[in-house]
Amino acid sequence: MKLHFLDKKDFYKWDKFVENSPQGSIFSKTWYLDALGVKYKILTVQKDDKIIGGIVLAKNEINTYSNPMLDKYLGILFENHQKITQKVISKQYKILELLIDELKKYKSFDYFFHPMFKNWIPFYWNGFAQQTRYTYRINILNSIKEINNNFHGNLRNDIKNAIKEGIKIKNDILFDEFFNIINKTFLRQGS
Repeated sequence: MKLHFLDKKDFYKWDKFVENSPQGSIFSKTWYLDALGVKYKILTVQKDDKIIGGIVLAKNEINTYSNPMLDKYLGILFENHQKITQKVISKQYKILELLIDELKKYKSFDYFFHPMFKNWIPFYWNGFAQQTRYTYRINILNSIKEINNNFHGNLRNDIKNAIKEGIKIKNDILFDEFFNIINKTFLRQGS
């Protein structure tokens, strides 16, 4: 295993890796980072020229290594394994050791990791501080009926009453239409 900063011409390899990583998301894709206009480099751990782990080192608005505005998750990504075995966990520890040794060289490192990053303890062992934050994630693979069934009873009653009052609920709204509706709220508030 060896550390390697990717050349820009190899960013497509990173994007493919992100697609398959359990910690991968749109926020780690190079085209998304390019659209944000942030400075970044990609540090990978490779074995036999295959990416098996890595991190995007992005600079935020105040030029420190942190999540830029509008980038929810960065942090370390691992390759996908169908089954997490002791051998896989051991390999991930070795990847973390390599990455953490490099990250210690930076004066600032303040990231929000993906919720699928499960083992923070090597950072603790190396003197990093951690803060837990909570978020909600919606499983978009569920049907509308399944989502509605998981609503709290009061919310279901509010929806039924709203329908009785003539409020229409649309489930198939186009993004542009949805954006314009939400944006009107902010325009009314002057923000």
